[in-house]
Amino acid sequence: MRSAPFLLGLALLAAPAGASEKTMPSSDPVSAAARFKGPAGWQRDAGSFGADAFVTFSSGTLRLRVQLLGGKGSRYATAKEFLASPEAKSGGKAAVGKTTTVGRRKFKVYERTSEAPTGAPGAMGPGSSDTVDERFAVVPAGKTFFVLSYSRRNEVPAEAPLDLGVWTKFLASFQPR
Repeated sequence: MRSAPFLLGLALLAAPAGASEKTMPSSDPVSAAARFKGPAGWQRDAGSFGADAFVTFSSGTLRLRVQLLGGKGSRYATAKEFLASPEAKSGGKAAVGKTTTVGRRKFKVYERTSEAPTGAPGAMGPGSSDTVDERFAVVPAGKTFFVLSYSRRNEVPAEAPLDLGVWTKFLASFQPR
């Protein structure tokens, strides 16, 4: 019977890639502070920029991200400070959000387009950047706050608008603990 915990551990490690569709375990600071579902088949990554933790789901040029900001040592002490930063602005203009209802919850969703460098760091030549279309929402959670974002990197100008179905499902699944 001693092998039962070992076999259970192996079974958990062998979970299919679609397992990200389930609510994320509390194994990182972001997942410990909120519940959310990533799209089936998308790659899940977690990490941090100093004190600011994040979880990212990606598929090709699409990316969903949950950032937990505002804690001790964070780059942004408040959501207002984040919204005034270059990270939230589009073309130097202040972020302007539109209230969106998803299920029974309301989110203020911001849109922005930014430039992202391409190629290896230090090897960039003139004009070596892509445009990034992004939607993001700021969700207060006590003394901290979350930034939920959905973006698409465009190597050439996008021919079609960003499909917001994945974004809407992601927002519907998000719940701070």
